[in-house]
Amino acid sequence: MDSQNNGYHPRIVIGGLIAINVVIMQSLIGLDKADILQEIALTAFAIAIPVLSFAFFILIYPKKRANRGTQAYNISLVVGVPSTIIGIGSAFWHASHVSGIAFIVSIFYILIMLSYVSLPLK
Repeated sequence: MDSQNNGYHPRIVIGGLIAINVVIMQSLIGLDKADILQEIALTAFAIAIPVLSFAFFILIYPKKRANRGTQAYNISLVVGVPSTIIGIGSAFWHASHVSGIAFIVSIFYILIMLSYVSLPLK
């Protein structure tokens, strides 16, 4: 979980996701016109920030983590990362429909490439 292999540092990734959520949420809260996309983004960020903070906490205190800690960490990522993606997508869509569509298309592209890269080589 807290592996330093291949340059992957989960603390930096999770901390970056939390920071992105806070920055975008802060800018959305200050807007006057409230529409459904703004509500979706704020709700997604309200879910993602505490859940990702919990995952970050598990990484900081590895002695407290046992099998249940690993399961809680994985569940936190399964909930927190999609909530972040939904929040960012809604914020883009709120700003511009074209940028929202571009974000959604790029996410699907990344998911397709991720599944392609994770296939075993024969």
